[in-house]
Amino acid sequence: MKKLLLGTMLLAIAGPAVAADMKVKAPIAMQPVYSWSGYYIGANGGWASGQFATDITPFPSAATFVNLLPQTLDPAPTGYFGGGTFGHNMQSGIYVLGWESDIQSGLSGSVVESPIIQNNGTPFPGALPGNNLTVSRKLDYWTTSRIRLGTTILNPRLLVYGTFGVSGGQFTDSATLNFRPVGTTIYASSVSEVRYGLVAGGGLEWAVTDSLSLKGEYLYMDFTPSSNFAYPTPALPPFSVLYNFRNTMQVARGGLNFKLNGLGILGM
Repeated sequence: MKKLLLGTMLLAIAGPAVAADMKVKAPIAMQPVYSWSGYYIGANGGWASGQFATDITPFPSAATFVNLLPQTLDPAPTGYFGGGTFGHNMQSGIYVLGWESDIQSGLSGSVVESPIIQNNGTPFPGALPGNNLTVSRKLDYWTTSRIRLGTTILNPRLLVYGTFGVSGGQFTDSATLNFRPVGTTIYASSVSEVRYGLVAGGGLEWAVTDSLSLKGEYLYMDFTPSSNFAYPTPALPPFSVLYNFRNTMQVARGGLNFKLNGLGILGM
């Protein structure tokens, strides 16, 4: 009994000292969850394919204007482009709502039909350097302003989103129906104007660092069409040609975004 009491007293005395000598591990620091909230700027580039169909309609009617077949020609401009981006995101849980605006370089294309096809399906007689129908279409620049709605359900650093909004662009269109040298007239049209439309698409964006992200997206744009009557030179009443310029475009692009509040430039 005495030995038991002695051992208990020694343990009571030595216990705190032993505990003081033991190393206590610091708690593991939790990594903060990435947030998409904030302003950002960026650069983008990719490939665009335009469906710039041009409807050519003879007036007063195809039966009267026998030397021109009603038809549609499409220069189908395609090419690479580059541009800049500015936007802002707000995140709540796994959902991200934001807006994004951008401006890009354009593209152009042309198509030539020679000889001119008449209303009965036969070629108009003659040879170059005349007797052709030429359509040239150019998009000098284009821009979009869109809402982005996405989720980070797969990974906090992966944003999967859909996007929709409005688009605009500076179009320069020309079309020439040239019956010379066998014929005597030319029906020329030239239009340069800003056109607006709708845009929709979707994409993925990955946060490589707290301030840098990479994205890839697809967009489809439908701009408002434009029509213009061309009257013959020299004058030949009552004949004219209506050119109807239609404009849609598909875009596949990548982008590099810099988060401004991540760089300490702007807050949320």
